[in-house]
Amino acid sequence: MLARELSIKSPDTALQLATQAESLAIALRWCKGIALSNIVKGWCNYVTGNFGPALENNLTAQQLADSIHNEHIAAMAYSNLGQLYDADEDYTQAINYFNEAIVLNLKENDKWSLERKYVCSIWRKWF
Repeated sequence: MLARELSIKSPDTALQLATQAESLAIALRWCKGIALSNIVKGWCNYVTGNFGPALENNLTAQQLADSIHNEHIAAMAYSNLGQLYDADEDYTQAINYFNEAIVLNLKENDKWSLERKYVCSIWRKWF
């Protein structure tokens, strides 16, 4: 998804593209597309400091992912929720969401996410 690629360099543009993608996915009744669009929207809102909408986007993505039994998208949502709560210094909630993401990544044998997202994030934060 182009919006995902732009999310760091141009989050406002990425947010617009993700919103358009979500509208299309809704029109197509494509739950996976709606969930993925919300993941990107949540990330864009997170990097621009809009934590309320970021939380809402990621909770929507997580609920949709659970409803369609897509553990990969659910893990992304849980990871993003962990980062949001970490940024808000609610470490108990952050750890709970990170644990959910790790469990799903282990089930999927997603070693890249385990090494890159969690270990690096925890290392930078605490050491």
